[in-house]
Amino acid sequence: MPLRDTTSPIIQNVTTSSKVLAKSDCIYTSLTITADISDDGQVDSATLWYRVGADQKFTSAKMIAGDHNQYTATVVALDIPGGEYGILEFYILAGDKTGNVTKSSVDRSVQLLPCVAS
Repeated sequence: MPLRDTTSPIIQNVTTSSKVLAKSDCIYTSLTITADISDDGQVDSATLWYRVGADQKFTSAKMIAGDHNQYTATVVALDIPGGEYGILEFYILAGDKTGNVTKSSVDRSVQLLPCVAS
């Protein structure tokens, strides 16, 4: 009888393309979030969950697999629900083919601002 896979994916090296994001026609209107996600079997899904404002629901974005177990998702400032500015909170959920799921810690390192001058 084959051994059952009980090991969840590993999420490491979560990075952001910037620490600021703006809801306007100035710079930093989108943000790319990258993570290394690996599994002893095969990663089946990777989803970025994000929001601005503790009273808002998290919104999901599918992460796209790249080379060397690297997954990315892009958040466009104007697509973020709600009208608030402040801290962009996000985390990543990764699952494998057998249903094991890992959740990264919540990252609060990015600011959503009205405009950021270049």
